[in-house]
Amino acid sequence: MVAWRSVLTIIITIVVGSQVLAREPSYPNLPGTPLVRLHPMWADDPAGCESRIDQMEQYWFSGATNINGISGNGGLSAGFSAQGELTVLRWPSPSYYDQVNYKTSHACDARQQPRLGARENMGSFAGLFFMTRDGARAVSWLRDADWRHEQLYHRDDSNVLVTISTHPILRLQVTTSNWVFPSLDLLAWHFEIEKLPDSPIVEANLVYFENLAPSLAKIPYIPLADWLLDDLNDYAVLYDSRRDAMLHFRPRAMDLRKLTPLLTGEHQELQQEVNQFIDRLRSSLGEGVYIAIGGDFESAEHQAGYDERSEWPRLLGWTHTAEDAFRNAADGRLSNSPMAGSRSNSAMTARLTFNEQGKADVTVYLAVSDFPDGEQGAFALLDYARSRAWSDHRLSSESWWSQWLRRARLPNTDDQEVLALAKRSLIVMKTAQDARTGAIVASISTQPPYAEDWPRDGAFINYALDAAGYTEMVTFHNQFYVRAQRRGGFLPGTFEMNYYADGVPGGPIFFEIDNTGLALWSLWEHYNFLSDAVEKENYLASIYPTLKRGADALASCRDPLTRLQCYAFEDDIPRLQQNLQGALTVHLALRSALAAGAVIGEDEAVLQKWQDRLEELQAAILLRLYDRQAGHFRRDQGTGPLAWMIWPVKLLDYEDARVDVEAEWMFEQISQDLRGLTAGGAYVGKVTLALARLWAGKPEKMSRLQGLVDILLREVPTFGTYHYGEVFKTMAAVDGRPLFDNRVGIPHVWEHALSYLTSLALYGRAE
Repeated sequence: MVAWRSVLTIIITIVVGSQVLAREPSYPNLPGTPLVRLHPMWADDPAGCESRIDQMEQYWFSGATNINGISGNGGLSAGFSAQGELTVLRWPSPSYYDQVNYKTSHACDARQQPRLGARENMGSFAGLFFMTRDGARAVSWLRDADWRHEQLYHRDDSNVLVTISTHPILRLQVTTSNWVFPSLDLLAWHFEIEKLPDSPIVEANLVYFENLAPSLAKIPYIPLADWLLDDLNDYAVLYDSRRDAMLHFRPRAMDLRKLTPLLTGEHQELQQEVNQFIDRLRSSLGEGVYIAIGGDFESAEHQAGYDERSEWPRLLGWTHTAEDAFRNAADGRLSNSPMAGSRSNSAMTARLTFNEQGKADVTVYLAVSDFPDGEQGAFALLDYARSRAWSDHRLSSESWWSQWLRRARLPNTDDQEVLALAKRSLIVMKTAQDARTGAIVASISTQPPYAEDWPRDGAFINYALDAAGYTEMVTFHNQFYVRAQRRGGFLPGTFEMNYYADGVPGGPIFFEIDNTGLALWSLWEHYNFLSDAVEKENYLASIYPTLKRGADALASCRDPLTRLQCYAFEDDIPRLQQNLQGALTVHLALRSALAAGAVIGEDEAVLQKWQDRLEELQAAILLRLYDRQAGHFRRDQGTGPLAWMIWPVKLLDYEDARVDVEAEWMFEQISQDLRGLTAGGAYVGKVTLALARLWAGKPEKMSRLQGLVDILLREVPTFGTYHYGEVFKTMAAVDGRPLFDNRVGIPHVWEHALSYLTSLALYGRAE
């Protein structure tokens, strides 16, 4: 198994690496950091793009991230656009699989296109069929351009995402609340519809549309199958008239021919046959992903239809026809088709009854399980959701999150914006952790495919969770790293570029030296946050063999000519390198191993071997990676490694003049980004965190830093939802203040961790 994976990864790395642009485009202020580019047949050439700040959205089949808010429980994870569309739905893990058919464009102008280039019938969303006083009838989807949208969370300590949509001509306001239940794989949509004064609306129905793509597809080293190949993922959607619910599903055994008897020939009682087919699903098709969709209302009409782009019905000879549910809804009526196979979608309508205040409300639930029926099946979850008032469910969810946040260590400030961001960052980290395995994904996004665990990110996320007081989450996470480390075969003791939450490599790079170094640091650093003596002893005993294997691997990874670390991959760049980032993280790992070894009573010969290599590496860094003539360290990797040199590596004493030189240079670099003088920025939190630690106790310097941190914490996050992307792009200034647009992998968990840690370093930690 190890051998073929290694061979496959080498092939992929060679192919991908050979396609890297000669000019190696990079983030601003991060020169020499190329990003993977596939052949032009797969991606538009980003050379014509005005800015390279968000180039990941043009690479790797990627597409623009269309997420502005999320909700999840460590199993079911949902991402929503700023207009309230469901654009990501991951189950049974934040890492896999994406269950919704949604793809934006990867063209340079994707963010100028409607829906960022996604087709009209992609995702899941709602709309209104309405009639006005003059008898006019029409359909208006809530995500459309003629609606105005505001999005926020119901409370700072809540996972309930609220989208307020207002139509200035129809004089309607729809407040949509979305949340994932904390302990059940249920997603709620609650719609509160209000007719504002002078509204011309006399009648209205709500229509809920879904274009899901149930999937169980995952490929080692290539994290694309569950969303890029949606035409191959879906199986069928069926309407159950007894339960008044749609069932959108995909069995693990993907045999579309089993649908043929239902979708061909004449049927006297088609709905009855569909119901009977649903009853046989467990025995005939077995385990898979089953999504039951229903409301707290009796549906007026429904439609199970074929996606207009699907070719499977023709290829399989199916004679049953059913119009795409999105197209079918265009005239305000649905055709009541009870089934569609292969690439399919569906819609349901609810009649709205307005009270004297002109208000009406309905709720739709999505219940996800690996079986349609049974105690924990999708229909049982839907029944539970329907058994209680929507308000009880929301209150229960918010109470759970409020209780979870109650013990969090927050910044010692009364500034409500800073506190709101800190709470949101912690919720993001919790939502990103797989409840079964402990892995923490970089983002739940599919575009780009960041729903994997990068040990590089994870080390800093762990530190933030430890600092916040959630040590049990870090222990759980580090147990995942213990299982993930290579034990033998190819490169024993090292770590992959990233992992799916079940430990399968996510790829495509098979060994990154900085990932390994930071993982080892995190394994040791967590020990220092534990307070109970027995817990500390048991924890260290459980992780020390992993730490030792890794330290031995890194000590042996030595260039005999330069005495630096051996050439290796680092920072997700598909090219062998020998740079400051790799050197610093090996340095940090060896120090961590020495500290852990001393506590556990490691053999003196082993400790001496690590100490000798550490001292040799320290000398090589200062000789090879410090430019004496220029008076500074190599800056070809930008500010990131230099920030790490200050913290967490602390290569030199903080009073060393060389440290001050780098600190001032980094401060100037991020000042340009945060003051809107560049195209944008990325990972500025690495610098603000390092400088806050370096300049602690120096009021003048901290005052300078405060101005930048205020921008990072208050102005950079998404308005209303307080999220970060991997990068932010500077837009036009208003009243002399730049506007920032977050892009790439929203919410980006590492960015949240860095900002949270910066706020603690700047304001102190409230106990």
